[in-house]
Amino acid sequence: MVDPVGIANDILQTVIFLALPALLWLVLLRLAWTDPALARTSGFTRPVFWLLLPGALVGTFGNLPIFFWNGDVLAVDVGGALLPLVVSAWLLARTFGDRGRLWATFFGAFGAQAVVIYVGEFLIGAGPPYELFLGITCAAAVAGVAGLASRARPEDRARFREVAGLLGFSNAALVATFLSTQSLPGYGIVSLFPWFLVIPVALGAAAAGFARPIFRIPSFAGLAVGYATATFGVLVGADLLREPPLYGTTGELLSIGGAGTNDLVFLSGLLAVAGGLLTLRVARLRPDATNGWEPSYARPEPPRPGPILRQSLQLAVAGAPQRSLVLADEAVRVAEGQARRLLRAPAPTGATGFEGLPAPPWMVADRRNLSALVASGSPAPRDSTRGWLTARGLVQFLGEASRRRFGTFGRRGAAFGIDLLLVTAPGLLLWYAAVAASPGDAAHVLAAPIVNAAVYLYAAAAFLYFVIAESVVGTTFGKWVLGLEVRDRALGLPDGISSLLRNLPKLIPLTTLAVGGIAVLALLVRGLPGGTSGFLNVDLATGVYLLVALGGVGIPGLVSLAAIASSPERQRLGDWFAGTWVVTSAG
Repeated sequence: MVDPVGIANDILQTVIFLALPALLWLVLLRLAWTDPALARTSGFTRPVFWLLLPGALVGTFGNLPIFFWNGDVLAVDVGGALLPLVVSAWLLARTFGDRGRLWATFFGAFGAQAVVIYVGEFLIGAGPPYELFLGITCAAAVAGVAGLASRARPEDRARFREVAGLLGFSNAALVATFLSTQSLPGYGIVSLFPWFLVIPVALGAAAAGFARPIFRIPSFAGLAVGYATATFGVLVGADLLREPPLYGTTGELLSIGGAGTNDLVFLSGLLAVAGGLLTLRVARLRPDATNGWEPSYARPEPPRPGPILRQSLQLAVAGAPQRSLVLADEAVRVAEGQARRLLRAPAPTGATGFEGLPAPPWMVADRRNLSALVASGSPAPRDSTRGWLTARGLVQFLGEASRRRFGTFGRRGAAFGIDLLLVTAPGLLLWYAAVAASPGDAAHVLAAPIVNAAVYLYAAAAFLYFVIAESVVGTTFGKWVLGLEVRDRALGLPDGISSLLRNLPKLIPLTTLAVGGIAVLALLVRGLPGGTSGFLNVDLATGVYLLVALGGVGIPGLVSLAAIASSPERQRLGDWFAGTWVVTSAG
């Protein structure tokens, strides 16, 4: 008998599942690109947009193995879990960083609580008694921190009250997610429809609505709280507490966030943001109504001459010549400041224009003429067109003059090759150990969990090498040897988010190299099914490796070459997303 209600429910679930990531990315686009006040207040800036959209898609190539249990390997997917967790931590640090102890207290309390309820699951086992224990423990943690607020010194009361609020939101998501999910051996962790939608949306609405009375922050800054607490709650309530029934049952690589951009860890934070944003829009609140509140640290993005020039042209077409000329002059000033930083030219001491820069006399005259047009006060429409054309030529000249400071593709490629040798040498030992520890021929070896773990461990470790080295010292070993540095647009060290974002594309060649390398080792050491000697497979192994390297390394390399060659600042896609430069240290 046909069940029309069941069929309709299945169709609805499928449509939502397919459409949800795209709809949530549109919410991200709205937050990051259409309203600067909204992006600044909420924390969902353009780097976060790039990190959670193309970055998350690329991040699905990487998994970080963290735990081994009875033949299974537990890993964290970079795109589906690690990036949402990094963004969550960054958003909380950005919102509460002026009270760093609050940030540390929340993570300490939430982490300790997670350990207690995780161990409790092994001791009690799944079922109603554990659900009661889970609810009591989470409630007690919130009540305990709230109690500390009433007994703390006056200067510490706000911190404990806010930590209690963060714990309350996180624990609400944790308990609700645990009750609405289940473990299916051989498949993974599944969430019941429609609860995986309702829970984070309701949490996001509550976080935005109570941001001001609980945390003393603007309502739109509560979007960051909703995103972070939903992500942390789902991570523990689903992926941590629902994993134990799967341990030792599949003999495979189990991945937290393994569904990538369709994973509950990835989607829940964005659903919370959507719920909070909808609530604030219904309440008709404005993101710039901050009453003087500022993020604790929010490095302003240096202006770029290109977007300013485009605005100048739009104003000229719209019939606003004075405003168009002002922006044209601003674009030249921004480009000049950028060129001075890159070329290490001294600050100008007079009003002659382009002092200390390698500018010919006629270009100095053009600069003076543009300044005179701006100062005229009542320019004609044709003057704005002439001024814009002059400004475009000056910006192009300044870009070409400073281009010599940017690292070339050949130099950067050689530096990457050195770094690749550095991280792959221990990787080869890791791959060989994994192949040697796995029984059977090459086909069985490549299906073993430990071999898959070795592939992803190499890729994740190499990826973290690039991220940490560039964010801490601004260079890697290969770049240091060839005199290259990674810098932001102010020539400072890139922050962690920028370094993470610019290096995400490297996960594709790193994972590809690991897959190809370990396949070659398996063929050489274990041979094909049927007992064929491994040493007779040298030609086959070489062909496999070359094919994999051509697709996974050659194609990204060609894309980088095209991007660097066409970019005036020699940026590959990762640099463009992150707003970073690779410059020569000698200048």
